[in-house]
Amino acid sequence: MHDYKALMTRWFQEVWNDGNDASIAELFHPQGKALGVPDPDSVLLGPAGFRTLYQSFRRQFSNIHIAVEEIFVDGDHVAARWTATLVHTGDAPGLAATGKTVTLPGSSFTHYQGGQIIAAWNYMDLTFVYQNLAKK
Repeated sequence: MHDYKALMTRWFQEVWNDGNDASIAELFHPQGKALGVPDPDSVLLGPAGFRTLYQSFRRQFSNIHIAVEEIFVDGDHVAARWTATLVHTGDAPGLAATGKTVTLPGSSFTHYQGGQIIAAWNYMDLTFVYQNLAKK
């Protein structure tokens, strides 16, 4: 039996807060799917597909901290409500680095298989983040 709350907490701490790229392959199933990031219709496949987005995002926001507000576990399904604080230190398409700090609330609903994320549905408004960064 896996401690899914601990696995979800590890995901946010190691992958996002610590920037540990190696944890992606450990915690994300080889056939895993991440849905809803960067746009609502996006589907990222496997650790390699997720890593591509992850590395791009970390180039734009080198200082990332995700605070997990709540986690709910039901069997091998986990829901988390979180708030990310991001510092925009790298260029994004059509937007030079601003140095601004932005806050991004979001939620993730995951299904685990064998101690790894097999599917994750993510909800956040990245368009709002980029619009705020573009404001003078």
